[in-house]
Amino acid sequence: MENKEINLTLSYNEMVIVKEVFQNFVRTNQNINFELGRMKEVESYLEILKKIENGLNQELKIRVED
Repeated sequence: MENKEINLTLSYNEMVIVKEVFQNFVRTNQNINFELGRMKEVESYLEILKKIENGLNQELKIRVED
C-alpha cells in the first residue's frame, strides 16, 4: 500500500467531528489492549494453576506407588 498525501479543507464543525472520531478510535484501541492484557493475565494464571495441578498429581502418584 502506497502512502499518499491528502489535503483537506475542513470547517470547524468537521474538525470537531474528526477529533471525536479519532478520540473514540483511541479509546476503543485502549479498551481492546486492556482486555487483551487481562486475557494474557488469565492465561498466565491458568498456566500456573496447571503447573500446580501437575505437581500435585505427580506427588499423589508418588505417594500411591509407595
